[in-house]
Amino acid sequence: MKEWYPLYLTKEVPDDAALPLTVFDRQLVLYRDAGGELRCHEDRCPHRLAKLSEGQLVDGKLECLYHGWQFDGQGKCVKIPQLPDGAKIPKNACARSYEVRESQGVVWVWMSESSPPEEKKLPWFEPYARPGFSDLSTVHELPYDHSILLENLMDPAHVPISHDRTDWTAKREDAQPLFFEVTERTPRGFAGYWGRQRTPHLRNLLRFEAPCVLTNTLEFVDKDGREQCFSAHFLCRPAGQGKSMLLDTQETVNGTYCSSNVVER
Repeated sequence: MKEWYPLYLTKEVPDDAALPLTVFDRQLVLYRDAGGELRCHEDRCPHRLAKLSEGQLVDGKLECLYHGWQFDGQGKCVKIPQLPDGAKIPKNACARSYEVRESQGVVWVWMSESSPPEEKKLPWFEPYARPGFSDLSTVHELPYDHSILLENLMDPAHVPISHDRTDWTAKREDAQPLFFEVTERTPRGFAGYWGRQRTPHLRNLLRFEAPCVLTNTLEFVDKDGREQCFSAHFLCRPAGQGKSMLLDTQETVNGTYCSSNVVER
């Protein structure tokens, strides 16, 4: 659990409501405080365990819908309407908080409770940093287990058949032998080049980094001499049994077509 996990696309987080999200079996709530800063707590009120995500935001504070307790961005309880005048709010009347970071349009959460966030582990993707970057994003819910989903994303052989005509890259008649050359192995994953037998000059760089990052990048020069890039980033978040969410982001960079996919599980 000493890892960053993708929660949501930054631009999809509303300013006036809280989002219920799940990592493994932990239910979280994500919202923006009065200053627009992203905040994340365990999705239950310490009072009677009601879901905080079903409450409302009041002046940037998260209010429980059950008894109106309010919590600041640090999870500290700052208001109990039923408390007598002069009485102090108990110190243990606080919501468990989680560290979050926004990076390249994605909100990440640090799930470890025993160690501080490791900034060096926060994923970074080079295509996002290219001049002229723009993107269009969509969200899809899918009934996939985290392990099955990762295995599926690592398997380009199924694309021409399973995804036939669903996009411009998938055609049944393109099903053919593939090659794969592993170039790197680490304790966290692997990387290597793969391609199709009919077009061996088009080599895709596939990289997996546990627990949730899979990237596939294809760069080449087209017939007009223009540099082209197709880069897909799959960020997989375990979110309970038998469910997944796909955040599909497509970008262009100075005429270069890139596609990024953020997958929540």
